[in-house]
Amino acid sequence: DGGRGGGSGRGRGTSGRWTGGRGTSGRGTGNSSNNSRSEVHFMQISSQLQQAIDSGEIINKDWILLDTGSTSNGFCNMDLITNIRNCSEEEKLKIIANGSGSLIFNKIGKSKIFEDLDVHYNDKSVANILSFNIIANQPGVESIAMNTNVENAILVYFSDGSGSKFISDDRGLYYYDTKHPDNHKINPPLKP
Repeated sequence: DGGRGGGSGRGRGTSGRWTGGRGTSGRGTGNSSNNSRSEVHFMQISSQLQQAIDSGEIINKDWILLDTGSTSNGFCNMDLITNIRNCSEEEKLKIIANGSGSLIFNKIGKSKIFEDLDVHYNDKSVANILSFNIIANQPGVESIAMNTNVENAILVYFSDGSGSKFISDDRGLYYYDTKHPDNHKINPPLKP
């Protein structure tokens, strides 16, 4: 089962899931009660990744990264978001990224892949980034696990028994390739 036992097991009784184009049963907003938008939020960029960006390497705009150092969800690819609108003053998001200054996100929408999840949008962002903490607390997420003895991937299990994995690239980024969602399915999926 890819090391499921190491997760944070939180059944929530909803059927939200990472869809990868499979369906529409997501539930939940991705907003936690202690996640005030008036605060400064962070997106982690490792020094290795910052050097790659500085040298002109690009993070694939079809990838969604799962990041333990980020406190908010921020996307750069408009094609991965629905219902994009201007943020209210309370929804505006200022991101402080180590090594690369700050960025204001003035637009917000819903993720097409992780349904009903709020994601901020700015085309100047270096990547599509999901906060590990927000995903871990998302209704419909049963647990998150990692067992590098089996595979170098982060496995996200959903209450409906399905699951998806974020695979490590050669830079140590854990990504979900939206153009190849079948590569990110957990086989076999869990039984509900």
